[in-house]
Amino acid sequence: MSTRRSFSRFSGAVPKVVAARTHKFSIGETVNYKPAGRLASRLKAVPAEAHSFTVTRLLPMEGAHPQYRIKNAGNGEERVVVESEIQDGAC
Repeated sequence: MSTRRSFSRFSGAVPKVVAARTHKFSIGETVNYKPAGRLASRLKAVPAEAHSFTVTRLLPMEGAHPQYRIKNAGNGEERVVVESEIQDGAC
């Protein structure tokens, strides 16, 4: 009894490995909240410390954008934001 195996042909091209996008910020890190759109103009009159938040949770991707839950230590406000709305707190 003969066993026949089928093998796919390897073209010699190395498959491209696409690295999964990961979160830029980590839990406990201080970030500055910089919203886009009409909310941004309303926050210009707010003191800078009100924009300072701490990352409390890393959330799943929203399309191609990492999401975070952030909390303001001053007033306890919590928000869910995408990575493009926050910046490093050292800036």
